[in-house]
Amino acid sequence: MLQSRRQDLEAQIRGLREEVDKGQGRLQATHEELLILRRERREHSRGLERARSEAGEALSALRRLQRRVSELEEESRLQDADVSGASLQSELAHSLDSDQDRKADGHRDARDTLCPEIQEALSHQSSPQEESLEPPKKRASLSPGEILEEKEAEVARLQDEMALQRAELQSLREELQRQKELRAHEDPEEALRGALSDRDEAVNKALELSLELSRVSLERDSLSRELFRTIRQKVALTQELEAWQDDMQVVIGQQLRSQRQKELSATEWPRRAAPRFSLRLGPGPAGGFLSSLFRRT
Repeated sequence: MLQSRRQDLEAQIRGLREEVDKGQGRLQATHEELLILRRERREHSRGLERARSEAGEALSALRRLQRRVSELEEESRLQDADVSGASLQSELAHSLDSDQDRKADGHRDARDTLCPEIQEALSHQSSPQEESLEPPKKRASLSPGEILEEKEAEVARLQDEMALQRAELQSLREELQRQKELRAHEDPEEALRGALSDRDEAVNKALELSLELSRVSLERDSLSRELFRTIRQKVALTQELEAWQDDMQVVIGQQLRSQRQKELSATEWPRRAAPRFSLRLGPGPAGGFLSSLFRRT
């Protein structure tokens, strides 16, 4: 009984230990997933901060454009006032011109009846008056309409830029709203599955990179062995070439020595072939005479 009870307790302890190990594994996996989710949340937060900063920049640019448009509208109103003043000046100049023409006609009629001295004096008096009327004519000859058109074109251009800025700001706001909705309706299980799939993909990529690295390492080793083989063959061929050169030098030296000996022997042969006197006794009469002479003595 005690033995069976102890075995049951040991089995329960083993089961509890296995469950504890499994729980620790699940806890570790949950901790890793929590870290992944926190990292993704930080990335989303950074994206939202970037979107907010871009929206703030767009708003500031929009405010600047609005201020610029207001300034241009104010300048346009002032230009309209200047144009109205210039038109009044032109009308005044025109009326002065007509009055001056009438006065000049009267003066000409009076000069026709006066003496030449008085006519000359009147002519000198009328010329400064005509000169005093010329500046309004020159001011009236300017075209304020062209200046106004340029201002209107600049206002239209700035309005277009402001419209573009508004559209960009609207798109940024929509993107920010989408990010907020994504964070609000994000499913934790879906996020967990996405994190696990990303992790599996990262592991697969790491394995592929490891295999590629192994393949490249094998190719490098093969190329190194091929290079060593080529170097050894080159060294062997170089040694064979040097040995062949040594043999050729020896053969050439032997041929030169044999040729020199032949030349020396060819030059010594005519000297040996020259005629010489011989004291040997021959079979002729002279030989008989000498032999008989030696025998007598």
